[in-house]
Amino acid sequence: MKKIAISIVTTFALILSVPGFAQTPATTSVTSAAAPIDPATAQAVRNLLEVMKFKQLMANTFSQAIKTMPETMRKMSIEQINGNAKLTLTQKQAELAKAEKTIPEVTDKLNALFNDPAMYDEMAQAMIPLYARHFSADEIDQITAFYKTGVGAKMLTIMPQLTSESMQISQQIMMPRINKLIASYAQSTGK
Repeated sequence: MKKIAISIVTTFALILSVPGFAQTPATTSVTSAAAPIDPATAQAVRNLLEVMKFKQLMANTFSQAIKTMPETMRKMSIEQINGNAKLTLTQKQAELAKAEKTIPEVTDKLNALFNDPAMYDEMAQAMIPLYARHFSADEIDQITAFYKTGVGAKMLTIMPQLTSESMQISQQIMMPRINKLIASYAQSTGK
């Protein structure tokens, strides 16, 4: 069961690590006190998020990501369980059966999480200080103008698909390395 949990956490981490989900550095907290934000910059960010249809973009992106998650968790579970030399064939079959039962439950819970409108409101609000730290009001206005162009609007439309496909590429490249690391760790700790 621990390995299934590791698979879920790893999958979720991959979702958040793909382009379009750039995170603030780990030392920066969403709730930490920060320098006051210039009202013009804050409004420019709100305008940008509105043009980007940020909440819908995030919902669509998570929706795309959740479609690939069950199969990703299944593959990871199979690799990890079958790769565990300490398990007998019967134990592996039992663990695989547990994983098959757990995957839909976890997917349903993540779906519920991703369909919470309050989460998107909170994320949008958290974007204001993030953008304000990195861009001036004028720069944000320029980005907003770009998203109002044909190619900018197209980029926003296909961003969820690009993110999903980027995630799949990232998983194909990263998961063998992560699985090797997990197996090595499990072997070295005797777990």
